[in-house]
Amino acid sequence: ASYMLERFGSTTTSPSPTCVSTSRPLGKVLEIGAGCGMLGLVLAASDLAQNVVLTETTDVIADLTANVQRNISTSAVSPDTTTTRLLRWDALEEDVVNDEQSLLRPHTFDTIVGTDVVFT
Repeated sequence: ASYMLERFGSTTTSPSPTCVSTSRPLGKVLEIGAGCGMLGLVLAASDLAQNVVLTETTDVIADLTANVQRNISTSAVSPDTTTTRLLRWDALEEDVVNDEQSLLRPHTFDTIVGTDVVFT
């Protein structure tokens, strides 16, 4: 996780006033190792984040994406502000380069979160 935060970390040590509105103080959020996506989905459904990108490894990304889609279908979160991406910690640069929408560009997140993040 330390490597992830250092290499692909936040734009600044605190949210940038140019990208964060006062009504959504967390700005653009990256959740690493999202698992089922509980934290990211709560942030996406709240007024705390402008955008939330939930990431997971190959083994879990399908379940995470299904959970996000379920929440989109019930209108709990918006498809315009909530998305999932494959992000393997042993292939960070490859996953960032292959991200067609460039949502994982380095140094573009205001806030990085994770719960029970385990690298095996």
